[in-house]
Amino acid sequence: MLRKLFLAFSVFSALTLGTVAMSLAQQSKPPSETIGKIPLPFYTSDVKSTDRQSAGSVLIKTTDSKDTVVAWYKSHLKDQAADHDTSNGHHIFTTHSGPTVDVSAADARFGDGTTRIGLVWNAAKYGEYPK
Repeated sequence: MLRKLFLAFSVFSALTLGTVAMSLAQQSKPPSETIGKIPLPFYTSDVKSTDRQSAGSVLIKTTDSKDTVVAWYKSHLKDQAADHDTSNGHHIFTTHSGPTVDVSAADARFGDGTTRIGLVWNAAKYGEYPK
């Protein structure tokens, strides 16, 4: 009896943990129907969250370093017009078609140790990020 109870509990625990893990993985990825419309690549490595800020802006939090994220955008941002560092530690990418990428390093203000990536685009032109 005890063995059957332990087995049932083990199966339940495994299913619950698997469901939670799949849910978290899905939350950190942008909806596939949105990616094709927005002319900015979404960073997906070691992402902790992807949060809609408005119809045309998203905040991505990753545990990767600012340098890693900046290097990734330098090689993956196809429509890049310019990029530069700001005096307050951000790295800004602008595109010919208007959307921008803002990368900021983790610092004491945020407290969670994540690098933050702000993506901003014209929602009327490229579509809204789903709520």
